[in-house]
Amino acid sequence: MAAWDELRQRQPSSFALVAADYADCAIAAGRVAPAHAALSELMQRLPGVELMRALAKLEPPGSAETRERLLQRLGQQPTLSAAQDLLALLAEQWGEAGLQGLRDAVAQAARPMQRYRCAACGFEAQRYFWQCPGCLGWETFPPRHIEED
Repeated sequence: MAAWDELRQRQPSSFALVAADYADCAIAAGRVAPAHAALSELMQRLPGVELMRALAKLEPPGSAETRERLLQRLGQQPTLSAAQDLLALLAEQWGEAGLQGLRDAVAQAARPMQRYRCAACGFEAQRYFWQCPGCLGWETFPPRHIEED
């Protein structure tokens, strides 16, 4: 645990990559409370999915603290990783904020795929064009979003 703690103090961003292993080690060593405090402090400075998942390992399954942290993360940064973690909870635990966070994360992830691509030159656009602005070819845009290909 001392080696993990030294890494956490010297290279906090690198420590986040092994935070789950740190949590497992703390559970095995019976040092859950100090590890939880250390991860919580680091989560305040460098919030991220890896630290959030490591903290969840140190808390009872489906705890209110884990849920609130997850909802806060979804509100600040609606990512698919955070949405995936929320989906792992029971639907009754999501609440309205969780549901909105899921909607935001999916909308953000789907946006790049909701485009049309010219079959001739590869030009991409959010709306359909009869004539491609890139190569000026006529009817070169298939009438489907990229995600449907």
